Amino acid sequence: GIPVGEMNEYLYEYTKKLESTAESTVNTANSAWANKSVFELSEDFITVAEKYYRAEAKSVDFADQATPAEINRWVSDHTDGMIDKAVEELPPHAVLLLLNTVLFNGKWETPYEEYNISDGIFTNHDGSEADVKFMYSTEHSYFEVDGGVGFTKAYKDGYSFVGILPDENVGIDAFVTGLDLSEINRAINGGSEKVRVYLPKFEYETELPLTDILSDMGLEEAFGANANLRGLGSGMGNPYISSVLQKAKIINDENGTKAAAMTEVMVMMTSAGPSAQPKIIELNRPFFYMILENETMIPLFMGTVYSME
Repeated sequence: GIPVGEMNEYLYEYTKKLESTAESTVNTANSAWANKSVFELSEDFITVAEKYYRAEAKSVDFADQATPAEINRWVSDHTDGMIDKAVEELPPHAVLLLLNTVLFNGKWETPYEEYNISDGIFTNHDGSEADVKFMYSTEHSYFEVDGGVGFTKAYKDGYSFVGILPDENVGIDAFVTGLDLSEINRAINGGSEKVRVYLPKFEYETELPLTDILSDMGLEEAFGANANLRGLGSGMGNPYISSVLQKAKIINDENGTKAAAMTEVMVMMTSAGPSAQPKIIELNRPFFYMILENETMIPLFMGTVYSME
């Protein structure tokens, strides 16, 4: 329901808040790759992309075997090598590829010392157990939400890690299904009670097709023949989104958190108060987490840890 012009202005202002600081790397990047043999980007679209999103707009040959390598280098450069491959090959009849990357590299405000790290057991989603390294700290940020308890741990320069452990009788699947970010943000703002936290080191990467998910969320029209994407440019037919893919990787350890994500949109053309005893949260079974920008309370990353290798 937000007019496109207002959305452009809002996202421009929001992105400005995500600039890198002395202690945290936050890098967002956008690019549009048009298949020059069948599609010409609109000058108006290029202007908006550059002005509001600092997006690079390129016309390339999708049939050229060197083009996927060029795209993959762009993604790798903007994710510090964490995601090194966006595409294997490009469909020759595709008309446009839109790419967005996000890189976060934050150091803990209070780093973990060697004596804060100990061995422990993580119970995986399937009931099996894995040996992990837990990082112990005391925070003053305990909060409760419907179906779980959580905490925040600060990075330097305005970002925070949020960990939420669902109640055992709720479980991770039910918790995520009923997720209410507004409730979580209100709870975070009110959380100041002392809590002992055991946070496991973890590292994983994911690849997730988003086409069906976005359609289920109401974005059906953009994926069909009735899509109204003609403002992107001109070619033989009507442009529509054929697929959306997201890749992400996160490393969480005693120094901080490093996370990167890439979203790929492929466009095709149709034919034509503290307690005496502190709380304890031990993330030793599946949990939910976020990386937040503190001022806006908008998450850069959200995820779940279901199992440990």
